[in-house]
Formats: sequence, C-alpha cells, structure tokens
Amino acid sequence: MPARIMGQVSVEMSESAETAEHHREPAVSVDGLSMSTSRGPVYTDVTAEVPEGGLLVLRGAEGSGKTCLLLSIAGRMRPSSGTASVRGFDTQKQGRKVRTLVGLAHVHGVTDLESNLSVAEHIAERLITTQPWYKPWISRSKVTREIDKLREVVVSAMTILRESGIPGFRPADVLDADFVLSVSESTYVSELTPLQQFFLQLALTSMDHTPVVAVDDIDLLRDPRDRTIAWLGVLLYRREGVFTDERRTFVVTCADDAQLNELCARVPDLAEDVLTLDISRSPG
Repeated sequence: MPARIMGQVSVEMSESAETAEHHREPAVSVDGLSMSTSRGPVYTDVTAEVPEGGLLVLRGAEGSGKTCLLLSIAGRMRPSSGTASVRGFDTQKQGRKVRTLVGLAHVHGVTDLESNLSVAEHIAERLITTQPWYKPWISRSKVTREIDKLREVVVSAMTILRESGIPGFRPADVLDADFVLSVSESTYVSELTPLQQFFLQLALTSMDHTPVVAVDDIDLLRDPRDRTIAWLGVLLYRREGVFTDERRTFVVTCADDAQLNELCARVPDLAEDVLTLDISRSPG
C-alpha cells in the first residue's frame, strides 16, 4: 500500500516567502522507496520531500516498517528499490557520507545509554569524539555548558506548555522540569526518568552538529504527558538560533501523533514544515 501524506501543518507565509520555499533544496528526499524480504514487503512506495529544518513524521502501527524506513533514510539499511537522498547525497551510493549527516538520537538497541555512567560522563565522552584524536580530554566548563543547555531546553519546553493552555500541565511543572544535573552531583543515567533520558539523547546528538536527526518510536514514552514534552523538545531543537546554531531537520517515527497535532494547533509558530506520512499497511 503506497504511503500517503495525511497532513501538513504550517504557519502562513507571504507570497515571496512561498516562492523562496518552493525553490529551497530539500534536506531529505525519498522517491518510491520500498523494502521487501522473503517474508514479504516491509514498507512500500514511500515518497516525500522535507525542507531544511522540517519535521517528517513516519506514522504507523507496530510492524508497519517505520523503523526500517527510518534507518534506510539515515543510510543504515538498504532498501530494495527506489531512491533516497540527504542534502543531495544518495543514501545507497554515498551511504558513508549520509551517515555523517544523520544523527541517531533515539533508536532502541542502537543509542541506548549506559546506566552505570553519569550524565556528565556521557556528555564528556560525546564532546571528546567531536575533537581531534590528539585531544582525548575535555574541560569541566564545556561539560557544564552542555548540561546547562540541556536544562534550558527542558525548562523552556515546560514554560511553553504552561502558556499553551494544554490541559494537564501546571505552573509548578516548570520547576519540576529542572533536572538538577551538574558535574559535581554525578547524576547517573539509572536515576533519570525515561523522559529525561530522551532529552539527554537529544542533547548528545545535538553535540554532533548533524543537520538531520532521526528519532525512532517516540511512543516508547508511555505517558502521554511525556510524549507531549518530547515532541515539544523535537520542535525546539530544530529551530535555528534557539538551542543550536542552525536549523535541524528531524525524521521521527510514531504510532500516534495526537500530542504533536495538539502542540501544532496551540503553538503555531513551532508548526512550520511539519509533514506526517502514514505508512500503515493493509491487514494481510
């Protein structure tokens, strides 16, 4: 069953802005992408274009192939037919380059955090990987700076939620959102909630400065409130000049995007270039 564009949410643009948007090079382009195995199709005939700074939501039930599709776009799996490109680089012919452009932020079994390491240690390790090989160390001040950014994005998300009027979020939640993370306190991953771990994974991927970020199965956050905050974190992280130096494009998989839709309706200035692709397959 071909994938279908189910909805597109965007802020209104002037005619000149629409013209510029039309000519903007897509960050991610997928054309007729399909994957099959001996057991049958995994996903079929997926076509989409995502502009720089956009959000592509791959929505489908368990077993619909959305994780395989995500990894195909990220240059980590090979489709059976069709083409996909990231910033003009073919995911099959130039897979190594694509893998440097797409960061995996939250993919179960691939990006899992080490429970016996602290938040500061995770951040320090990631920062070291971004430096030349002859600098296998990182200053405490740089780690602290990244922790402060992490705290800032969560508190900002909670502040927006408080002001959006979405039911279930209280002003006191803004204070509760402060992770109380610091180098000296040595907060370990095992002490973090699933939502806090999700934001830590976003922060770690942000340090890699990849222009495209892949997030798999946001529904692993079972609490609808957590999913709302996580979606808002994605929307915030893709904005230029807020928590990053440039616009980031996100590709996110989910089974249910109800919380995202409500956010886009209540906070329209965050809803630009949000595309939802339904990849559910017909039974049998």
